[in-house]
Amino acid sequence: RRSTDLVLIIDATRQLAYVSPASGAVMGIPPAAVRATPATRLLGLGNETRLSGFLDDIAARHLPAAEMTAAFTTPNGERRDVQIVGSDQRASPMIGGIVLNIRDVTDQYRLEREVLEAVTVERCRLSSDIHEGLGQELAGIALLLSALQSKLAFDPDAAPNLLYEIT
Repeated sequence: RRSTDLVLIIDATRQLAYVSPASGAVMGIPPAAVRATPATRLLGLGNETRLSGFLDDIAARHLPAAEMTAAFTTPNGERRDVQIVGSDQRASPMIGGIVLNIRDVTDQYRLEREVLEAVTVERCRLSSDIHEGLGQELAGIALLLSALQSKLAFDPDAAPNLLYEIT
């Protein structure tokens, strides 16, 4: 009851039999508002098929643990990313259903996106620096070496001065 993760128990008819108090913080919906509703509707219409398949997989294979991620929009319009861990506890006399543990990972995903964006910006900056700096220098050296090769055919004594310039 004190967990910051949302804990759900889904009964044999796929209804939410238990909804922990964290549903308000994670889903933006009080527990009483979602209890006894279809579990597949919990994350909105866009996730109904995925959540149904996830529950089918847990039930059919009697999985002790399975995981998925989803994104949904709360009733007040906030986008949330969640990690869902499910387990088949139907054989347990105390639980008698499929248990879902839903953790809000919105901030974690936001930070990961910020890190990836910073890496991309830095990669572009380095690419530009190489192209504009080192790339230009190497092109210049290649031209000077080409000139040295041509000059050696006509004036071998000029080689030391040209090599010094190239260096």
